[in-house]
Amino acid sequence: MERLFSDSEVFKKGRPNTITNEQKKQLIRSIANDILSYDYSKSDIDEIEDDMDMIFPFNQTGFELAKELDSYLANAEYDFTIDFIDFLGHLSFRVDDVKEENVKLWVKAHDIKPKFEDKSKLRVKDSMIGTRFREGDEIFINYHYPETAVYVVDKDPDKKGGTLIAYEKIELYCELLKD
Repeated sequence: MERLFSDSEVFKKGRPNTITNEQKKQLIRSIANDILSYDYSKSDIDEIEDDMDMIFPFNQTGFELAKELDSYLANAEYDFTIDFIDFLGHLSFRVDDVKEENVKLWVKAHDIKPKFEDKSKLRVKDSMIGTRFREGDEIFINYHYPETAVYVVDKDPDKKGGTLIAYEKIELYCELLKD
């Protein structure tokens, strides 16, 4: 089959960090179907979808999301059991799964490769916002995940793990140290 566009032309150059509107609609439909199949509600699927859209992106605890749904804003009626509250508490992971799939497609489309090898010693040139690493820190790449283009870094080169940081962030804010 002849393709009109390559994947690298379809997917943007920068790392995707959101889901598309179509993905959001599909996710909300799937969640609404699950709510009905687990008998957390007997309301119409369209009402449940409207409610899920209202509480999207689900970045609160299950209890907080349940409080929102129990408010006067909800269209559907729900059975607020512990199981349902637990279900609501895990919805953000479903969004994260879609985001991760988008990243995997982006990595594949752009053939993203790591600049640094495992066990490389780096110096942080400028503080990386959102991490505990500051200018002048020496860190090590303990591992990397090629499918999502993230390094696992830590100040301890022998640690079995560390902080997950995107290739592009490490490569922008760090320099390789030669032994």
